[in-house]
Amino acid sequence: MSAVGRARAGGMCLSTSEERIRKKADELDEREKKRRAPEGTSMKPETGGKVKFGVWGFICGAVITMIVGFAWGGWTTGGTSRQRSDAAVLATRAAICVAQFIKAPNYKENLKALKALDSYERSAFIEKGGWDKMPGEKEASFDVSRACADGLEYLTK
Repeated sequence: MSAVGRARAGGMCLSTSEERIRKKADELDEREKKRRAPEGTSMKPETGGKVKFGVWGFICGAVITMIVGFAWGGWTTGGTSRQRSDAAVLATRAAICVAQFIKAPNYKENLKALKALDSYERSAFIEKGGWDKMPGEKEASFDVSRACADGLEYLTK
């Protein structure tokens, strides 16, 4: 049946592609009206621009704050903080090791024996003497004995 025949039979004809597109556009317009906020609450174009610039200002301000904070403000990441605290603990333990070495009754003989050893053997000498063990610990760390040997070498100069 042709479009003309359908129009005569049922009144208005909705089978042409142009009319189907119009009907679909009207349906989409109705959905869009339902989706929008109620009248009076919509944002003006000027307000939208201000919000956009405000958000960009916030983002740029946050980036600049982070750059200044990490570069000059003394901020650090977690990894850097752990490295610094580990170095501080090692320095403290090395100082305790040196103090235990000096408080030993035969301090002068041990110091002469330490001077006679090569640098790579000194940490083993300190481990053997037990000066690198912290009070309450069963085993010592090689790092502590190495730092202790370096500290004792500095004292002998």
